[in-house]
Amino acid sequence: MQIFYGQPYGKRRLTEAAVRELAEAIARPPYNLAPQKVWAAYEQLEKAKVRSSGAQKLLTNLVSLLRFELGESPVLETWDVTIERRFNEWLKQQESAGRRFTPEQLEWLQMIQEHVSNALTIEMEDFDNVPFYEKGGPFKVYQLFGEELTTILDDLNEALAA
Repeated sequence: MQIFYGQPYGKRRLTEAAVRELAEAIARPPYNLAPQKVWAAYEQLEKAKVRSSGAQKLLTNLVSLLRFELGESPVLETWDVTIERRFNEWLKQQESAGRRFTPEQLEWLQMIQEHVSNALTIEMEDFDNVPFYEKGGPFKVYQLFGEELTTILDDLNEALAA
């Protein structure tokens, strides 16, 4: 994680594979740590700074734990709560910049936000999978966002998962 946070801001990309590798490493001796147990310990030690963990999403909540421990986040909250807050901030920034989205574009942006809250990032290949594929997949998302799609995805990855 120190290597990750040592990279320039725009180059920081968490991957599911990297977080899974970290989870496996801390679960082995000598640490024998499970994110749920670490979260529970923080709930006891720093109650004012910890939000309820709710349903455990092992990999994404591990990211929340690490960000909190490294001082990157002042409050320990579940990853999906962090992503939802950041997504709403991103939408407000877009609106302030004069960018308006259609209801259908907003629906896709919300699906992207939900995907990032589960998978940490969004890539073009992800549009071949559920729920995107059921709504038209890569063809439909490109039809909706056109040439701006790559920029929007880069912006969302940076705003949501950085």
